[in-house]
Amino acid sequence: MASPYENDIIPYADFCQNVAAHRSEIEGLLDAAPEEDRGMAEACRATIATLESVFALRHPAWDEIKASTFISFVKSTKTTNTSVTSGVASQALEPGERAGILNCGTGPVKFQFYQTDRRGVVRVLEDSKPKTVSMTSLVVPGLYEPAPPAVAVPAAELTRQLGEQLAERLPRHGNDILVLACITGLIRAAWQRSGPEQRKAFDQCARAVLEPLGVEPWDGESYFISQEDEGRST
Repeated sequence: MASPYENDIIPYADFCQNVAAHRSEIEGLLDAAPEEDRGMAEACRATIATLESVFALRHPAWDEIKASTFISFVKSTKTTNTSVTSGVASQALEPGERAGILNCGTGPVKFQFYQTDRRGVVRVLEDSKPKTVSMTSLVVPGLYEPAPPAVAVPAAELTRQLGEQLAERLPRHGNDILVLACITGLIRAAWQRSGPEQRKAFDQCARAVLEPLGVEPWDGESYFISQEDEGRST
C-alpha cells in the first residue's frame, strides 16, 4: 500500500493508489457484504468511485489542492476530530505551529488545542469541555437573550470563568500561543438573522468577553462563524 491507514488519515493521492492496487480485494469484500449491509456496501463503492473521479480531474489549482488533501473513513482518532475548529486550525496554522481555539456552541465552551504536523495535518493536543461556562449566556441588549434553561451571565463573569479555564490549560501548550474563538449555536443563529449593524453589536458584546483574555476572532474579524463558513471548515 502507498500509505498505511492505521485508523488515521492518509494523503488523497495515496488513497487512490491503494484503491488501484487492491481493487479486486475491495470489490470482493463489498460483494461479500451480508444482505443487511448491502446499502452500506454500495454507499462505500459509490464513495470510492466518486473520490477517484474527482481526483482524476485536472486543473492547476485543483492539482495544488490535491497535494495537501487527506482522506479518512474514521470520524475521529486520538489525534484527529471533525470539529469546526479543526478546520479553523488548518487555515490558521503553519506546519509545527500550535493554537488554542474556544469552540463556543450552545453548550459549555470546548477548549480545543491543536498542532499541525510536518505534513500539515491538524492534530488534536487537547479537547476538553468543562461544564462551567457557555457563550449562549451572553446578552446582546435588545437583540439576544438566552432562552431557558440557559441563564444570562454578565460579560465580566464570563471573562472570569473563561480566564480560569485558559489559565489552567495554556501552560500545558504554551502561554504565548495563538488563541482564537468561534461562536456557533443559538446565539450564532440570532447573529446570522441580523443585519450588518446589528451584527456589529453582537461582536462588540463578544469582544467585551474575549478580548481581555487575548482571544482573537477566528477569521481576524468576527468571533461568529456563519453556517456557510462552518460547513467549509468541517
